[in-house]
Amino acid sequence: MPGLEIGKFYSQILNVVTSNLKLSCDDKSLTELMRLVTELAEEEANRSISKEERDHMDCKEGCCICCRVHVPVLRPEALRIKHYLAENLNEQEQNELLAKMKKMCIEIRCLDEIERIFVNKKCVFLGSNGQCTIYPVRPLLCRSVTSADADACKESISMIALDQDRSIPMNIKQKSIYDTAFKALADGLDQYGISSKSREITGGVLLEIDPMKI
Repeated sequence: MPGLEIGKFYSQILNVVTSNLKLSCDDKSLTELMRLVTELAEEEANRSISKEERDHMDCKEGCCICCRVHVPVLRPEALRIKHYLAENLNEQEQNELLAKMKKMCIEIRCLDEIERIFVNKKCVFLGSNGQCTIYPVRPLLCRSVTSADADACKESISMIALDQDRSIPMNIKQKSIYDTAFKALADGLDQYGISSKSREITGGVLLEIDPMKI
């Protein structure tokens, strides 16, 4: 299995971002750009991470232990999620989700990440069984997180109440790949004068759907 060349991967993503932004930077183009960046990151992860390494990952559908932290998204990520929701939810479901998103934004507005974990404010995009309802378009930084020990994740959350740390074994290659894709995307946006400011996922997506609710 080929090794991970993170500098080369960064340059590849940055080149794709700037090449596409040179042609167009409207909302539709940014949504498509996000699809391309995610696809390239997935290809790099599949190329660089062996089956043996993947077998050690303990993340499974419905495991949402880590889904209560502030997840930053860039605007192309928020736009892609917005598009996905519009395609996959009916009008009533969209309205219900909008209400939940507005409520969540108010509830977490003054919370730092530790406080949010402590009061257990889970991601607004989780389904009733803990499944990610936007899994195909989940953010890059969600994709970057893995765990080789789900019990360690649970213990880590519990230890916050005691103001103590519990390390979580994760795949560093996967984290490096998606973190690098995020940075390259942000740097490319900067080069074309597009804001690279990230927002917490709930507020970021809500801003694209209905700016008046922020």
